[in-house]
Amino acid sequence: MAFFIRSHRWLGGIVPYEIKLSGFPDGGTMVQDAINHWTSNTILKFRPRAGEHDYVRIVADSSIKQGGNSPVGRRGGGQWVKISPFNDDKWPTVHELGHAIGMHHERQRPDRNDFVIVTKPKDKDNVLLPDGIPVGPFDSDSTMSPTTGDDKFSYKPGFGNSTLHGLSPGDVKGVAYVYHGSLGRKVHEYHWTKGWTTAFHYVVNGKDFMFFLKVGNPHDKYSGAVDIHEVNLDGGVGAKVIHYDWTFGWTTGFYYEVNGKPFMFFLKSLEGAVDIHHVNPDGTVGEPVTPRYEGWFGWTTAFHYVVNDKHFMFFLKAGDGAVDIRHVNSDGTVGALVKHYDWSPGWTTAFHYAVNGKHYMFFLKVGNPVVDFFKQTGGVVHIHEIKSDGTVGDKIEEHMWRSGWTTGLFYQVAGNPYMFFVRARYPFPFFRYDHNIAVTQVLGDGKIGPDLERYDWSDGWTTAFHYEVNSKHYILFLMRDSGLVRIYRVGVDP
Repeated sequence: MAFFIRSHRWLGGIVPYEIKLSGFPDGGTMVQDAINHWTSNTILKFRPRAGEHDYVRIVADSSIKQGGNSPVGRRGGGQWVKISPFNDDKWPTVHELGHAIGMHHERQRPDRNDFVIVTKPKDKDNVLLPDGIPVGPFDSDSTMSPTTGDDKFSYKPGFGNSTLHGLSPGDVKGVAYVYHGSLGRKVHEYHWTKGWTTAFHYVVNGKDFMFFLKVGNPHDKYSGAVDIHEVNLDGGVGAKVIHYDWTFGWTTGFYYEVNGKPFMFFLKSLEGAVDIHHVNPDGTVGEPVTPRYEGWFGWTTAFHYVVNDKHFMFFLKAGDGAVDIRHVNSDGTVGALVKHYDWSPGWTTAFHYAVNGKHYMFFLKVGNPVVDFFKQTGGVVHIHEIKSDGTVGDKIEEHMWRSGWTTGLFYQVAGNPYMFFVRARYPFPFFRYDHNIAVTQVLGDGKIGPDLERYDWSDGWTTAFHYEVNSKHYILFLMRDSGLVRIYRVGVDP
């Protein structure tokens, strides 16, 4: 469909622009037509600049006999898109704007040799870009592919010679996929007390809430603070609904529904205690559903999932690799054991997701930083299919990642699937990788595609979750050690 640069997105899909009209024989009409072509066919919005720091400045350059040139992606400040005043139509400008929003030439893809014959591989327009991001298959109809070859390259039989001008259907889909899943503007920031270790979003009776929990201090029995907040329509954390002073040690918590009834699950890994509560209509924690479960020691990961309308809970011990999958009863309680596994120790992150109607589970080992320092393969990733009975099926993918990834989550925007990963801290202060935040593609077969975005943020982000409010998507980031909270928009702004 399209071939993108990694990161360098225009925040919120908004591209501020200026046009220097002098030098264009038609007064810039063809340039404006090219902008309108992008705006009317994609989710991106080109808007006249209103003081923004980052913007596109479109100018005529008579030294260019045909076409133009542009930086690829958002580069910061004013970036010049130079257009030949001798162009016969708007399509060369459509092409250059494709570069400006982050698209490379299709013939620079890593798999290009299956589709084109490059006769001048050192030409700047033909340089192979192994770090570029292919989104979908090669597209010879793309605005980033000339309709025919030239003296620099030619198409193999069956490709090229398109009569299509402007944006192809693949361009439109590729732009939508990349920009719908991108991390956008920071919209809220809060400075709270430190120590918040668990957080999640939930909806009760059409109202949005957020739950925040401190695991607490082992020297203070009643140090497990809980705050529940409303969520505002702009995605921000709203008024506090209630505060609880709970006992120390609650390490896992999540919200789930069974037969339309809302519940919350809480686990103390060290004490082996599990509580399940009703959720009241006002979003507060209600009465226990059942007496406390005892003896559930060592479980470090737990979550609820649904397969074929049947409810399950998944439990994992990082310490020894034990896994239990259990039914969830109609009253929300934990039911009979479905399957037990004895895996290798060290699995620290796990979650369920579904793509194209098929179910999968993602598993991650945070890894060994010493191994990573020498081999750069300290972390392990497995992806498995999930069987119709809720149990773990065949492994479909395995990766060796650098160590340190502590948070992973799956989310969807406009039906498009993505994964998001956070590394809370680098293992060694003197050995810093190129990024600690990553947004990845999720392919139609459930496997992980190339990273769409990478960021190198400050250390310390220990919690992150995705949520949707008022048809807008957000990711909340939380630092346990400082209490700093930031909320970012995901995707395009209205």
